[in-house]
Amino acid sequence: GKRVHTMNYTTCTDLYLNIHFEQQPDFNVTLSQIKLMIMKSLLDLHGQVGSAIPIEILKHKVFSDLEHYATLRIPQKELTKVWSAVTMLGSYGNTNCAICVTETPVSDLGCT
Repeated sequence: GKRVHTMNYTTCTDLYLNIHFEQQPDFNVTLSQIKLMIMKSLLDLHGQVGSAIPIEILKHKVFSDLEHYATLRIPQKELTKVWSAVTMLGSYGNTNCAICVTETPVSDLGCT
């Protein structure tokens, strides 16, 4: 028989960003708050277009009260908007916080 090779569409249209979230002591942030912060930052920096970008948090690890790590799945074409929005984040309410992108797996960047 004839072999048919298929390509997973999601694999080549999505990227995975590993982020590190830092916060001040006595600020207990939840996973849903982190996502809201990212979405607000996208809205503030890129308007309605930015806030419409689909972001999914796939993994979340809490290493201490001050540090969280997460893996985000985002559309590949929105990498620049998401990266700029998360790294521009400096506060949530009256509390200082920061998100750093720690890794974008190289294998994901190869899909075009």
